[in-house]
Amino acid sequence: MWRRFEAGSTVGLKGTEDGVILRDEDHDAGARITLDRECTHGVSFAVTCGIYGWFSILISRARKRRLISRACATGWEPSWT
Repeated sequence: MWRRFEAGSTVGLKGTEDGVILRDEDHDAGARITLDRECTHGVSFAVTCGIYGWFSILISRARKRRLISRACATGWEPSWT
C-alpha cells in the first residue's frame, strides 16, 4: 500500500535534486517516489523513483527501468489526494 513517506514529515525539506519536496510516498513492498520543485540547474520539477526491498527481489533491472519510465511518463497520482 502506498502512503506518505515518514508521515509527510519530508514535505518542504530539501530533496535529492536539491529542490523542495512537494510529495513523497513509499510502498510497503519497497518503492519510493518523490516530487521536487525548484531544483538545481534550472529544472522546475524532478521525480525521483527508487525500488528496493521485496520489489527489488521480484523485479529484474530491465523491468524496473520500464516500470519507472512508465510511471514517470503517465503521471503520478499520489494516494492521499
